Amino acid sequence: MAGYPTVSPGGRPINETPLSRSRNSNWVARRGGLPPYVRGVARGVAKRRHGGKVTSSDIKIAIGKMRKWRATSKNPAVKAASAEAIARWDAMKVGGSRGR
Repeated sequence: MAGYPTVSPGGRPINETPLSRSRNSNWVARRGGLPPYVRGVARGVAKRRHGGKVTSSDIKIAIGKMRKWRATSKNPAVKAASAEAIARWDAMKVGGSRGR
């Protein structure tokens, strides 16, 4: 998908592959999965925090970082990519019942 950088603000490549193959295991999967930039940032967070599998806490931290980048980044590509990913995330959350 075009429109977002393939490297992090720190210059590291972003792994955009899906976190899971499931399409119905949770509300995020049922809505098409995490936006690619969010997946990549969450993987980076997980690697730095504990070197393992991405958890919901890592995703929350990634979303928070991206909200900050959207507001404060001096790099226009990072700012735009963060804004696009956060807009998609927010739209997913509003999209209906979370299956609860």
